[in-house]
Amino acid sequence: MRCAALLLVLLGTGCQDHTTGVQTLCNAPRDCQACQGVEPAAFDKTMAKHIDRSVRHDEARLLFDKLGKLDDKERAKLLRESAEKAGLSSCILADRYEARAKAWEAHQKGEGKAPPP
Repeated sequence: MRCAALLLVLLGTGCQDHTTGVQTLCNAPRDCQACQGVEPAAFDKTMAKHIDRSVRHDEARLLFDKLGKLDDKERAKLLRESAEKAGLSSCILADRYEARAKAWEAHQKGEGKAPPP
């Protein structure tokens, strides 16, 4: 009976460890099927829905919530730090935020058009 109760608890929480949660967050731009072909202006909102459904580890969810309060440069930094602590060698989402931050900086200097929001 104890085993059955433990199994139900594990199934209810999704059995996702910290590393898997951070990895899921980092890989969201690649793994979000609903994001494929979506307009650039809707990409982040669509990806956020994917992340909300896919990331089930509490600490990784807190990381996701914190990202909403930061600018792209700070998001990239925080994601890279979190990915490194989780033992990951890369973070696609951090790369995306870093590229967008650099594009905005270049645009503000008059070097190119504004990137999508």
